[in-house]
Amino acid sequence: MMLKRASSGARKGVALLTALVVLAVAAALSVTVTVHELSTRKEIALGVEKAQARWLARGGMELAIAHLAAGTQDKTPKSLEIKGGKATITVTSVVSSRWQVETTGEFSRPDGRPARVTLKRTFAVKTTEGKILVSPAD
Repeated sequence: MMLKRASSGARKGVALLTALVVLAVAAALSVTVTVHELSTRKEIALGVEKAQARWLARGGMELAIAHLAAGTQDKTPKSLEIKGGKATITVTSVVSSRWQVETTGEFSRPDGRPARVTLKRTFAVKTTEGKILVSPAD
């Protein structure tokens, strides 16, 4: 019994089918890499915006501490606005010579939802030799 050889047309069909499969796999990999890259970019942008919100909150905390050290805590502004962001500051008397400071930093994001970080600390305020000293109490 003799085996028949495949015609050149059949071989071309197999080669074309193989090329299409390879092209489909390459396209799927390309889409996967693109989606992963876009997702990573969004995560990095969110991390940067969170860091900016954290720095805004820290700036509000430092301002509140400065007012505590000056004895002007009642004059601490309720908020600070900086391009693209805002820090909200709350200074509350806990017990005599102890103050709780809570600051929230918000930084605008392109999607409209702000990146937000809240910091809360308690400080002890005491006067020594005419100087007001502020130290963390927590």
